[in-house]
Amino acid sequence: SIVIALADAARPDARAGAKAANLARLIAAGLPVPEGFVLGHDAFAAIVGDLDQIALDDLGHRFAAAEAQALTAALPPELEAAVRDRAAGLGRLAVRSSMGLEDGAGGAGAGVFVSAIDVAPAAVWDAIRAVWVGAFSPLVAAYARHRGAGMGGVGVIVQRYAAGRRVTVYTRAPGAPDEDRVWIERGGAARVVAARAPIGS
Repeated sequence: SIVIALADAARPDARAGAKAANLARLIAAGLPVPEGFVLGHDAFAAIVGDLDQIALDDLGHRFAAAEAQALTAALPPELEAAVRDRAAGLGRLAVRSSMGLEDGAGGAGAGVFVSAIDVAPAAVWDAIRAVWVGAFSPLVAAYARHRGAGMGGVGVIVQRYAAGRRVTVYTRAPGAPDEDRVWIERGGAARVVAARAPIGS
């Protein structure tokens, strides 16, 4: 299936993006993660087209056509129904990007892609399409060129929405991945830098 349980997103064949794979690892470690599922790159490729190997020089030209396809392409009925059924069981939703360009060793990509929070289950496909369209912005093209990387996979995470203040945690300090510290940002407030505690402490 191209609708993947979040706990299975770390499988190599899932093509679910680094963010989803990292969440799956947290689930496997027994940490609390809101339940959900993932549309991997195979779902995106079936509906929008496979831009996995898009050349950096072609980003602008290909992005315009792909954006239109992401907004208007017909959905396979079985996939549309499967996503709606799963979303209905979660309540209010957080619909988040899980791209090949983000949450990896080369960079986090925080703020580059689109997320939609507190989404009604009936609007799940509108939110998924918005995340797909967000993959084709000028900012994404500039970020990819800066990284010297292709698009990679395009995945979307659909999770139960957990209300609360937004916190961003960089488990590896940007620009210094080998240092033993984390960065924590709470709702846009000043960054807190803390030593990374050993697992089990």
